[in-house]
Amino acid sequence: MYMSCEDFVEIDPPRNEMISDNVFQDDASVLAAINGVYSLILNSGLFTGELEVHTGTASDDFDNFSSSIANQEFASNELSPANTVLFSEFWSSPFEVINNTNLIIE
Repeated sequence: MYMSCEDFVEIDPPRNEMISDNVFQDDASVLAAINGVYSLILNSGLFTGELEVHTGTASDDFDNFSSSIANQEFASNELSPANTVLFSEFWSSPFEVINNTNLIIE
């Protein structure tokens, strides 16, 4: 007699990610997904002036008055891989926008 553990290995979809089968059921849900991407763009550091501030600080066009270690690294041009600004504003946010846009296009 053979037994299956199919119920055991079924995993619920993640609550913090879009599931394309659920999101793109009709035109309204597609428009909501597109609006979500625009919202991400508006709140991303690359599109709110963070890029200009940090590159301006790194190039000595701006003075750094921040006590944040992450911001001081830009001022001294000694960025560490653990720099939170570098990760969140220059990598994480833009790639979230790119990924969600690719899902919509697909």
